[in-house]
Amino acid sequence: MRSGSWVRVLAMGSLALVVAGCSRVPREQRAVQEVLAAAGLAPLPASAKDIQTYGWTGLLQGEAYVMFRATQPDIAKFVATSPCLLGVQPKTYGQDHQRLPLPEDFFKNTDKYTQSGNEFNERINPHVQWYPFKIDFPATRYEIYPSGGQDWGELIVDEGSGTVYVQVVWN
Repeated sequence: MRSGSWVRVLAMGSLALVVAGCSRVPREQRAVQEVLAAAGLAPLPASAKDIQTYGWTGLLQGEAYVMFRATQPDIAKFVATSPCLLGVQPKTYGQDHQRLPLPEDFFKNTDKYTQSGNEFNERINPHVQWYPFKIDFPATRYEIYPSGGQDWGELIVDEGSGTVYVQVVWN
């Protein structure tokens, strides 16, 4: 290829990157929208604020986390219009029913822990400090199965603060 052709290819590639980067939607919101769409959830509500994301990918596996705050009406609409939540029976949490970190002696004392009425969670990602792996507050939790296969996730609504948390895992 002649040097003039390379210059044109580089110029067109640079122009494509500039045009692609000139979206009216901030990069973080685009990333959130992609995660929500892949999970089968509705688009980000108009009132969404304080948005946070975290994710990682490997060979044929990965994990994505999203957090945002929104008004209660927008959260209700978000849940009601999310295709993957249609027909899903949510779990509710509060003082009487919590999700707690898995105790070290859980498998030695299973009866003791299962009689407590709580759930125990061993899936904790230390890189996502803001995600509620422990649910000891009034919340509603929906399980997500975006592709109907091995992919899964959850959507948690903190009823007190108007915060929505999403976790999607694929493998």
